[in-house]
Amino acid sequence: MFKKILVANRGEIAIRIMRTCRELGIKSVAIYSSADENALHRYYADEAYYVGKADPKDSYLNIERIVEIAKKSGAEAIHPGYGFVSENPSFAKRCEEEGIVFIGPPPKVLEISGSKIEARRKMKSAKVPIVPGSPAISSLDRAFKWAEKIGYPVAVKASGGGGGIGITVAWNEGELESAFTKSRAFGEKYFKDPDEFVRRLSKIIRNEMLLEALKSLNNKKLKEADNVLRAMLNLYRFIVLGDLQGYYQFVKELSNCYRMLTEEKELRRREEYMRILSSLRGL
Repeated sequence: MFKKILVANRGEIAIRIMRTCRELGIKSVAIYSSADENALHRYYADEAYYVGKADPKDSYLNIERIVEIAKKSGAEAIHPGYGFVSENPSFAKRCEEEGIVFIGPPPKVLEISGSKIEARRKMKSAKVPIVPGSPAISSLDRAFKWAEKIGYPVAVKASGGGGGIGITVAWNEGELESAFTKSRAFGEKYFKDPDEFVRRLSKIIRNEMLLEALKSLNNKKLKEADNVLRAMLNLYRFIVLGDLQGYYQFVKELSNCYRMLTEEKELRRREEYMRILSSLRGL
């Protein structure tokens, strides 16, 4: 078993990995950008190192800097969490070259799965159902044609994106040009990959889930409330991307949930919800 693991991520996913490490008796190493100097994951870890400026390309996507910190800290392995470098075959290769274990698929697998376009093609060839969408598109005209075929709203996605970076929503035809331009810029800037595609965007019903969570809390059914809120947490990136006002309302209601929980005696559960709030507010 490893003695020390570097977690190359931030927010709630970093906390979850570090908490598991703590339960297994493994020391954890955090990295944090200038935007996360006061973030919870920095202080929750056994060690923490400054990785770079707020821009992800200078911090959580900075492969050489992350590897440098791993070697400096004596970490035997790196857990990438999700997003950022988790699907980057170049990062997995660098870990191999430096004798550091990459906790994730081997580079050859990531070369396929790291490209959303290639991954969709492989899934389709294996007759696995996929969300309706386009192949790689290189022009705005093709984007319009595919969006019209699929139906709005659509998500324009950078093929090499991760962690929500490179996804732009177009709710109608008037927003598609801007979404196309933004996603391509994100892909080139952060992943050195200009390829992008268009796919259908599923509308997610949030209010019913929130009401069910509040109902469970009122009835002091903490287990049911926990399950609902965890499911909602998995949607937070969509909420940020697709409906900013809905996201702010979501955080507000989740804060209210926490205040209701403070009347309970389950300290550990309260701590978990505080971590959720901290990671959401740090976006």
